[in-house]
Amino acid sequence: MFTRPMQCFTVLLLLLLAVAQVDAIERGELSSEEIGRAVPFAVLIPDVEPAEKLPLVLLLHGAGGDREYVAQLEPSIRELWQSGELPPVVFASASVPAGTIYMDEKSGNAKWESFMMKEFLPHVQRSYPVLASREATIVTGISMGGGGSARFAFKYPDVFGAVAIMEPAIWPGVTWDEVPRRHKFRQPERLAALFGEPFDESYWRANNPASIVADNAARIRDSGLEIYLECGDQDAFGLHEGTEYLHRVLWDNRIEHEYRLVRWADHVGSSVPDRSLNRFRFIARYLAQPMPEEPGVEGLRNYKKTEYRKMGYETLPFWPNEAKRLTSEESSP
Repeated sequence: MFTRPMQCFTVLLLLLLAVAQVDAIERGELSSEEIGRAVPFAVLIPDVEPAEKLPLVLLLHGAGGDREYVAQLEPSIRELWQSGELPPVVFASASVPAGTIYMDEKSGNAKWESFMMKEFLPHVQRSYPVLASREATIVTGISMGGGGSARFAFKYPDVFGAVAIMEPAIWPGVTWDEVPRRHKFRQPERLAALFGEPFDESYWRANNPASIVADNAARIRDSGLEIYLECGDQDAFGLHEGTEYLHRVLWDNRIEHEYRLVRWADHVGSSVPDRSLNRFRFIARYLAQPMPEEPGVEGLRNYKKTEYRKMGYETLPFWPNEAKRLTSEESSP
């Protein structure tokens, strides 16, 4: 039988454990002039020193989702925190209704880009323990949110230091005419709301991620935006075609990025959770930069540089490989 002091200690211990296990997700609503109503949101805050400010990850859910996307991912995120694979960061998500996407509609009926960039992001930066610097501000999303994260990052590379794009709902083309008919599957009334009636191709181009990259390649490249891009090669919506196209536009414009076409993976299914972890691991690698130099890697690079110069080639920069024939003057030691 417990003595009275032991009973008190046990009760206190249980109370402390209960407090430690309290959900770290804070839910609220933000009154929005851009949307014309209050928008629900959720913020996941890791258990760190109260005075410590952390990087912020803006988390964009897919079509049909809501702010609870944070709660769905919380167990996986906590595993990464506990294993040390992901440093403490704050995650924030807002509910965007089904039927729209993360952009300002040409019709003016919905302005979700303006809400996210002008109202929600500043609100989170003011109200929660996050760093407001570009380097500490990251955006990631899946499906509709993948398209939104690409749109935001490429439009605002001065705001975001990194983006992790997962199976994005984007079009394979820089011009509307280039987009295959099978990818123009939205209902006519939705296209009209999004891009006008008659269809305003210039407005579509200003909001299409591949077009944004093609039209602003130097700005994006020079910004140092770090990019992760992935999709399953069996995507039921055919989004691997748009993802591959975006990869090629990034590659052709010499914009550094990580690209994964995941074999046997679909838009949903058992592959999604692990793929989601991989994008968070990319975010962790981004936050760990600059990494210490590895003597073995540096040694190999110097060796290959010397060997290629002997053959009259130059291998730098290492990504993408732009090996080219040198002139005799460039070849001279």
